[in-house]
Amino acid sequence: MALKKGDSEYFTRKLSELMARNGTTQVDLAKKLGIKQPSVSQFLNGKAYPSTLTLIRMARIFRATLYEMTNLDSLKDVEVGGGKSPELTPEQKRVLNAYIKLDDDDWRKKAIQTILSGSK
Repeated sequence: MALKKGDSEYFTRKLSELMARNGTTQVDLAKKLGIKQPSVSQFLNGKAYPSTLTLIRMARIFRATLYEMTNLDSLKDVEVGGGKSPELTPEQKRVLNAYIKLDDDDWRKKAIQTILSGSK
């Protein structure tokens, strides 16, 4: 995503606003995103811009559209949290429900998140 200066400033303001509205600290957001707190600080200070995957995760956390987060016209019709979910097979539903029931600190949940994010 090529950003102009105003785009980055908009994102910084919007992220600050969403965090304040939801009572989310930098540490909380970093944990939810699976990144380090200094990265969140850099986003808030306009020194860095999140990856596309991190931006999508933020939009999901704050129940916002990518357009609302970035104000980029190219993302106006892209939704990440809403819309119709794909139909799952009974086995997929069983696995998803088991995953949802895991505590966020459970090593199995962390392992699955690591695998899905492509991190090591």
